[in-house]
Amino acid sequence: MEYYGNNKAPENKDLNSLSGNGETILFIDDETAFVEVTKLLLKLFGYNILIAYDGVEGISVFKANREQINIIVCDLNMPKLGGKAMLQKFLEIDPAIKILIISGSIEEDYLAQYLCPEKIEFLQKPFLTERLLETLKKMLQQKSKN
Repeated sequence: MEYYGNNKAPENKDLNSLSGNGETILFIDDETAFVEVTKLLLKLFGYNILIAYDGVEGISVFKANREQINIIVCDLNMPKLGGKAMLQKFLEIDPAIKILIISGSIEEDYLAQYLCPEKIEFLQKPFLTERLLETLKKMLQQKSKN
C-alpha cells in the first residue's frame, strides 16, 4: 500500500503554509514523551490540542468536546480501549469525524479495512514533522469542503 514508507518531507514546502488556523485536535497516545513533544509542535503550528492517554479517556474527551474537535489523531495500540473498538465508537458518536491513525506497527489487512480518504488516514511512526502537518492540512481542507 502507498501508506507505508511515505514519510518523505514535502519538497520545497514552507512549513508556515502547513500551519493550522486554531483547529482543535484530539491527540490520543499512551507514550507520554511522544505526546508532550507532539503537543508542543502542533501548538507551535497553530493548533489547539486536547490530550488523552488511552482509548477510554479519548472517548470521554471526545464526547465532552465533540463540537470543537476537528480531527482525532490516535494510535491504535493502547491500553483499556484501542483499535477497532475505539474507531467504531468514534464513528458511532460522529460519523463525519476525521481520524488520523498514527502507529509504528499495524497489519496491512487491518489498515485496509479502515482507511477511507474522506475520513480515516494512516501515518506510520516515526514520521517527519512536515509529513504530519501536510496530512493534517489535507484532511482538514477535505472536511471544510464537505
